[in-house]
Amino acid sequence: MVKQHHLEDRITFQGFVDPDELKQFTRRAKIGITLFSQVGKSNYLSMANRFFDYMHSGVPQLCMDYPEYRKCQQKYPLAVLLQHTDSERIAEALNRILQQKELWQSMHEQALLARKEYCWEEEEKITFIL
Repeated sequence: MVKQHHLEDRITFQGFVDPDELKQFTRRAKIGITLFSQVGKSNYLSMANRFFDYMHSGVPQLCMDYPEYRKCQQKYPLAVLLQHTDSERIAEALNRILQQKELWQSMHEQALLARKEYCWEEEEKITFIL
């Protein structure tokens, strides 16, 4: 598809990236993509590790409109949420983020704010009662 749409200068495939190098790739990204098919409750009710990787690097995201992402988005608008993952909606959302500089900047700033709350230092303060 990259060749078909002449996007070789904009999209590269890295293959396996050592976990130690992954942070550097993430910090250089313009947009993080956290999309899933709802094949089970796990994807629907949880949040992916990469969501937090993008957040902590200040990278705006394209995410599924699932409950936990929506809850975070209501407090920190750092993503565009999608209900469906058809290629037209994905392309439209990606282009909107890239073309609207103010939107990208706002989402970037919200991610930097959110990372102060969504971190292990804050999570360890939470007491769970079973």
